[in-house]
Amino acid sequence: MMRVIRNHRYAAYNTPLAFEGLSVAPVCIDEKFCPDYLLKSACGAWDKAVQLGEQYGFRNAQTTVIAPTGTIGLLMDCDTTGIEPDFALVKYKKLSGGGYFKIVNQTVPLALKNLGYGEQEIQDIVNYAKGHQTFVGAPFINHDSLKVKGFNNMDLKKLEEAAPMAFEIGFVFNKYTLGEDCMERCGISADVYNSADFDMLAGVRIYFLSS
Repeated sequence: MMRVIRNHRYAAYNTPLAFEGLSVAPVCIDEKFCPDYLLKSACGAWDKAVQLGEQYGFRNAQTTVIAPTGTIGLLMDCDTTGIEPDFALVKYKKLSGGGYFKIVNQTVPLALKNLGYGEQEIQDIVNYAKGHQTFVGAPFINHDSLKVKGFNNMDLKKLEEAAPMAFEIGFVFNKYTLGEDCMERCGISADVYNSADFDMLAGVRIYFLSS
């Protein structure tokens, strides 16, 4: 562990000949492209890491945040899932177990607060950006309108559980989420709901925006 820490320090000081036990040398910080104040801070941070490591050792250590990729990045409270810059206010991460996770840049509520918005206004704006992730109180497609179309309480429970992980609302209205019994109860035949282009929201007998 100390060898790893020392190698990070060598990279900060741009002394590649000092690297220990590496077959491929990493890229060092080039002072020509790094502001002096930033370079001093980086070197000072690794000086401290070596000093404290020699004194106390390391446990569950995080030594670099260059690439906190994937889910690890989220657990580290990062706004991106890799080293790429933040490309959108709302991002979607596909989950290995299925579904998606919506991420709202954490600077958004902070920026809104600095602009003078109240807590409820900030929450409303954030929810507008990422979606409310529930059908409760939603316009047009909500628990009341769904019950009129033949959905029961179990169907609504399945939709509520699937909504937070959906890329978009249409993705939760299918036989995999609701089951074939729901499809049949709503008057949709197997040849229709098994079709590749089946769209339950705008499809046969389930056109929710109709009067």
